[in-house]
Amino acid sequence: MTKITTVYNYFTTNLPTIFPSKTRIPNGYSLADNSIHFLKDGYGLKTEGHFPNTQQLNFIVQQYSFKIVLCREILRMESDFDPMDTAVKQIEEDTFTAREFFYDIDCNAIPDEVDRITLGPTDPIGFLIAGNNNFIFVETSILVSIREQYANC
Repeated sequence: MTKITTVYNYFTTNLPTIFPSKTRIPNGYSLADNSIHFLKDGYGLKTEGHFPNTQQLNFIVQQYSFKIVLCREILRMESDFDPMDTAVKQIEEDTFTAREFFYDIDCNAIPDEVDRITLGPTDPIGFLIAGNNNFIFVETSILVSIREQYANC
């Protein structure tokens, strides 16, 4: 198993533990391409590439950017209306929970392949309209550094 697969599996194994009542969004890269029932209260995962960072001779640290995508439905019917600030507060709490879990390396067994975990930025709240449904979503970055050693020539 490659190092990146190990780290990817770390996310896909732990996200259902963090959010047991949420549904995994199959396509975190394009929320509009998912069925509405995945978006009502879901999470997704995507990678945003990587870049090398040479730390010392014969070692390269690849820093991968993973984004956790969180999405919630906003009820907009006259009989059942969620105030926008309540919905935003709920999705911000979800964001905090995810960031706290992955950054707390003392309580979570991170894979041996991981050199460092850094919290990246969280994007502003986004809005998505799908049919008669309204959703808010947010993406938060977790930067994972993986050390790779190269043989001497």
